[in-house]
Amino acid sequence: MPTAEQVLSELEADEDALRLREFVRVERILPEILELEDGLDRLVRLQELEAQSPQATALLVASAGAHPEAALELAPTLARWLGSLGPFAPVVHAIDDILAQTYPFLAGAVREAAAERMQVQVAHGLQARRDFEPLGEPDPNWAWPSGKSFPPADTLEGVTARLMYLRYNCGPATGQWNPQTRRALARWQLHECLEPTGQLDAETLEQLDWVEPPT
Repeated sequence: MPTAEQVLSELEADEDALRLREFVRVERILPEILELEDGLDRLVRLQELEAQSPQATALLVASAGAHPEAALELAPTLARWLGSLGPFAPVVHAIDDILAQTYPFLAGAVREAAAERMQVQVAHGLQARRDFEPLGEPDPNWAWPSGKSFPPADTLEGVTARLMYLRYNCGPATGQWNPQTRRALARWQLHECLEPTGQLDAETLEQLDWVEPPT
């Protein structure tokens, strides 16, 4: 039996099959992805396939839409993937389709991230600040001073300095945790394949501690 790489590579070269969206060519690969129980393992596997066959991998992701349970199971991984994809990657449109399809059943940071996607907003008539609170872009005036070391990662200042440096809008420093700080931390955790709780746990602190400003 041909490997997933072989199937997708052949499909990548078949313009007619891609244009006709021949899901039957890729649907057998979907269970292989879903059998990976760890979200990070799923993401890494999809990234490997996409690096080799971007158009065919987009078709693979789109094929999940024909299977509601598979689409819902895959949605958190796809929301995480958006954090590292360029806006014009072929798979982005397929991811947005899946997030739009599954949005009513999503929760927490995954739902918040999905709500910021234009396709999801159009599909569900969402309006910013009425139906969801957008994370938005960070204000440059709130950034930690250039050339100055970050405070320890286990302090509020250290967390906010790192999130702003990574362009996760945690809002102006208030000296205390607030909803905006927690949303920004949860979005970063989501993209880092950590549990997106918006809370500082040991794994989150370890990852944040690696973030340092350029010297």
